[in-house]
Amino acid sequence: MHVFQGLATVSGLQAGRTKARETDPVEPVAEERLRAIFPFLQPALRAMLQVQLLTGMRPGELCQLRPRDIDASGAVWLFRPERFKTRHRGGARVVAIGPRAQKLLDEFTPEDPDDFYFSPRRVVAEFHSGRTANRKTPRYPSHLAHNDARRVREPGSGRRPYYTTTGYGRAIARACERLHPLPAELAMHPGEKEGDWSKRLTDEQRAGVRAWRERHNFHPNQIRHTHGTAVRHQFGLEAAQVALGHARADVTQVYAERNLDLAVKVAAAVG
Repeated sequence: MHVFQGLATVSGLQAGRTKARETDPVEPVAEERLRAIFPFLQPALRAMLQVQLLTGMRPGELCQLRPRDIDASGAVWLFRPERFKTRHRGGARVVAIGPRAQKLLDEFTPEDPDDFYFSPRRVVAEFHSGRTANRKTPRYPSHLAHNDARRVREPGSGRRPYYTTTGYGRAIARACERLHPLPAELAMHPGEKEGDWSKRLTDEQRAGVRAWRERHNFHPNQIRHTHGTAVRHQFGLEAAQVALGHARADVTQVYAERNLDLAVKVAAAVG
């Protein structure tokens, strides 16, 4: 036990003090850049991005969002995720959800409180339903038989009950690349497969693709830090730490309660 307590008091490595690889800090992304990709996202994914911007949730917390984990008895909802980054340290995580984020979630509330707000399964079902409703030609028996056979061959295709963090990140990356396509000399040729495209590129061209993506793309954790930056400017550093869930695991229960009160205040104002 004394070994654990001793390790718990040791601060993290300071940048530049060892030979350990230094990672780049996560930078916030401007809200203008976030909103620019909205036209290239499905409604559910667009709402996910907006909810994350308003609440500062981690991508994993956002993907596992379910009605059963939310206390909606107050003006500000309290979301207690089952899984979160610091759970192994004995910490607690409560995300305050303000009225603007609540309005977004209301549009995607599942009938079953155990289901997820943002479900690829429902997105795919709604897509097919809309396509069927707008179909101009009749559905011939051969079409129905083909679709039934395909469902048997690919029973799980596009029908996860929830988005994974990887899938969420890929959707954002695809939207960024639709907004800012690669230059013609770096882009895939029409009909070209991604593997063939990758083999065709020279080392210099691959470096050009990486540089282009670093300049124009962003990832979900940057959205969370955009929220933190806005909260810090308006409410101060402590409020930003609370909103992002950066409180230490060994703080007292009194301090945790004070943090929750502050998180509710912030969510009521900005979320």
